[in-house]
Amino acid sequence: MIETFDGDIVAFEVKAHQEASTRDASGLRILRDSLGDKFRAGYVLNTGPVAYRLDDRIAVVPIDRLWHPVPRRK
Repeated sequence: MIETFDGDIVAFEVKAHQEASTRDASGLRILRDSLGDKFRAGYVLNTGPVAYRLDDRIAVVPIDRLWHPVPRRK
């Protein structure tokens, strides 16, 4: 977890497989539901090839995006 200067939280789960399910984000959902608006975002980092939204304020992101970011579209 990362806490911002104003108390908001961004949290991460790391999984060693390519596909992420809602079960993989259960800890992030519990944290989101308990923190309410203080929970800004949660990310499930995995070895899969694509990023996608899994739930409200929770996304799945390939871990290699940390060192190979996708260029922004114009």
